[in-house]
Amino acid sequence: MFELKVLAINVLLPAAAAVVGAVIALRIKGANSSQHSERSVDFVRSVPIGIATIVAIWGAVAFRNEWAVWHEDAWMRFPTGVALVALAAVVTAGLNNVWIVWLLRGGAVFVAALAVFPLGEAWEFLLPKRHIWLSTITLGTVVGWFCIERRQPLASAILGIGWILILIAAAYLTSQSFLKVTEPLMAVAAVLGCLSLLSLRRGSPQLLGVAAGPCLFASSSAIASAQFNSFLGLPDTLSWLAILAPASAAAVTDWTCASANARGRLYQSLWLTLIVCVGLAAVIIAWTELAQPVGGEEW
Repeated sequence: MFELKVLAINVLLPAAAAVVGAVIALRIKGANSSQHSERSVDFVRSVPIGIATIVAIWGAVAFRNEWAVWHEDAWMRFPTGVALVALAAVVTAGLNNVWIVWLLRGGAVFVAALAVFPLGEAWEFLLPKRHIWLSTITLGTVVGWFCIERRQPLASAILGIGWILILIAAAYLTSQSFLKVTEPLMAVAAVLGCLSLLSLRRGSPQLLGVAAGPCLFASSSAIASAQFNSFLGLPDTLSWLAILAPASAAAVTDWTCASANARGRLYQSLWLTLIVCVGLAAVIIAWTELAQPVGGEEW
């Protein structure tokens, strides 16, 4: 019964929210009359995707824990951060100036990262590396978000599927110490999976552009929170790798997708994307196994 509850809350309900949001977005027809009209359509289409992402991730956390806009525990604030990042994604969806778009989005991600970073006497041991954690979460989210949004729908869908493999590895890492943030990672994977599969349709618009930012922030903050609350002594660099892995896979394969004009080269770039994601996921899992404490105190 418990397993079915976890499955329903963290997979089925988030997937249903993502599908509903995507279907609504797909029913919004594009306009060919002017660039202004296309931008307006992008904005309108982003609204249901943004709302669906917020509902999916916030619901997964709230049903298993409690409903709170601003919780006392820092790790439970990441749904609020997801909402902030999703709001920035929607607001900037119709803007023409790329610099303004990513300045606003990057600022929203940084503010959200500040919200989930724990402060107080009990967390003073984190302060020396606070700037590294905030930079890692912000860069990991913004770089991956930027790379996936600039791709064509098919290429972005394959990258989204590849990210699910990395999320599985990240879930394995977080499950060693803090299962409460592992379950929401399932919701993030469900959102990315549904939107990626729907993006595989011929002629489908970009569906992952809005959801990628909130999803990457959710996964990054969950991984960081697991390390903050862990007593296993796992290296911070392992968590930093897990946080940066989606962005790394996107950045490494970005040039291949940008230059893949012919169909054959496009398929080669898609396979390369999956191979890089599989490789990074394998490294995270292997490093987690090797870094775990071995044995215990002998009596």
